[in-house]
Amino acid sequence: MPRPAPSRRWPRLLALVPGAALILACATPVYDHTPEGLRREVARRVQDIDPADVIVPFEIDAPTVARAAQLLEGLPGEERVDALVAALSDPAGFGLRYEWATTGTAAETLAHGGGNCLALSSTLIGIARSLGLQAWYLEVIVADPQWRTDGDVAVQADHVAAVIDSGQRRLFVDFSGRLARARRIRVLDDFEALAHFYNNRGYELLHRAEREGAPVPWPQVASDFLLATRIQPSHARAWNNLGVARARQGDDPGARAAYETALALEHGIQSAHLNLVALYLRAGELAKAVAHLEAARRVDPRNPAIDRLSAGLPGAGAPPGPGS
Repeated sequence: MPRPAPSRRWPRLLALVPGAALILACATPVYDHTPEGLRREVARRVQDIDPADVIVPFEIDAPTVARAAQLLEGLPGEERVDALVAALSDPAGFGLRYEWATTGTAAETLAHGGGNCLALSSTLIGIARSLGLQAWYLEVIVADPQWRTDGDVAVQADHVAAVIDSGQRRLFVDFSGRLARARRIRVLDDFEALAHFYNNRGYELLHRAEREGAPVPWPQVASDFLLATRIQPSHARAWNNLGVARARQGDDPGARAAYETALALEHGIQSAHLNLVALYLRAGELAKAVAHLEAARRVDPRNPAIDRLSAGLPGAGAPPGPGS
């Protein structure tokens, strides 16, 4: 089988900010970073979860590993990493494409033929680790976040990338070109990445149903968001999204508690402020609604939900929805 040519579809950065090495040094493994190791760690940290039910996003099957090994056969360490990254998007390799709203496991991503930054990172990390390479998730916070609007849902799109250590160098792999605009980058532990995975899956259940005009399966959506908060209690965006699911099921007190937890964890999480605006408007507490609207404006005045909710004062407003 011919080896894929180096990919130009996905930008790759071989060097990053001067502090990148220090960021990576913080990612000290404290448990076995394999699918079964992660399941055992979930069982140890989270009560009442059967580890057999945990979906590990980077789990790779043997045929995929064998195919990757064939593509990389005979190459030295540094070239193996380049060839593996190229193989992801090249039709001669795995032929994957980038899709914003598709969070799949590595297996689902390979079967579907594409996925978002988290899905593609999971696929790359799973294959790389199966081949004996060191690979980790990266959380990327950019100075100019992208906003996407679907109906009454305004979503701030965060970003996940990957880093592979070949022994000779570290290769930062970016799937949407946003790594170059990073304001903050840090390694995500597999446990945190798992929480991101469930948080994204919950949002996409919502997004898919609304896009197709189907009823949103709110109990399942809420279940995924809740699981994300149980896996990583400090995941502010998952708490915000859990609030959305509770509000849509008529549980305004539970929604308010979730939004307030999100803000206690991350004061600048704009979606939580905006969702509290909607709750306080429905409750007739206009002063609190205005206070949270102004707090949201201070975070980022470009969010289209701000003008919509401003126009609605002192009337009712629709919840702006989750931030993924």
